[in-house]
Amino acid sequence: MAFVIEMNIANVGTINSHAQAVAFYDKCRVGRTKEHGEERRIKGKERNKDMGVRIDSTGNVLFRYYSTDVVVWLQDDSYVINTYSSRSTDAFATAFMGADTYLTKQGSQIAVGRYYDEDSVVYPIMSWARVHGKVVTTNAVFTQQVINRKAAKAVLATTRYTEYRKWHAAMRPMLQDEGDVSYWKREYFHRDTLVEALPDSDKWHRIMMSQTGHPDMIRQAIYDSRATGGGKGMVYDTVTKDTLTRAQAARGWDVSLHGG
Repeated sequence: MAFVIEMNIANVGTINSHAQAVAFYDKCRVGRTKEHGEERRIKGKERNKDMGVRIDSTGNVLFRYYSTDVVVWLQDDSYVINTYSSRSTDAFATAFMGADTYLTKQGSQIAVGRYYDEDSVVYPIMSWARVHGKVVTTNAVFTQQVINRKAAKAVLATTRYTEYRKWHAAMRPMLQDEGDVSYWKREYFHRDTLVEALPDSDKWHRIMMSQTGHPDMIRQAIYDSRATGGGKGMVYDTVTKDTLTRAQAARGWDVSLHGG
């Protein structure tokens, strides 16, 4: 199990503005000087050298975790998130973000709303975002590959998939001892090998007895073998969303650069 830092929110309090971020800095243990340019240890985490807070020459308040300024409060009361894939980064960032705003999914999503509310608005993020109140600006979109039913039907029609499926439905129930062979002892067909073997009905019994012989797996192999470029060719369409609800975001969406 991966290690995740614990951030005691009680030691942080609520930071909803630049002024409150400055006030938090002022509460942190003073180092050699009282100058704002000096980095200070996070209150409640004084022994941890991996995190700190400082105020730069422009007045921005920067909360550092390792070598990254993960949360930067600006003087217009907005803040910038600079993140990377880490559950600990989620915990660190959330401690210094505005109320009811959370960094989740190892730095790939920002949720706005009550933490357990499935209707909370979720924004995708790829390393950077800016938050002003409840308004989130990011450089990313949610993406999902969905089957184009019409195109998929046309692709399957160019193969012997339908014949194999009917043959499989008739033959599989008749197997006795052969059907009891452990799954892990069965032959495995790579996707391309499976698609190449499908036109030859003399190989169907061998395919059926393999790990990948179920018609649903063969259909998926056919779909994936038609993938081209960065997408899924003519079988899949790419759906994009700027935001999702928390419940929707849990259903197999990826995060991609906007316009990428």
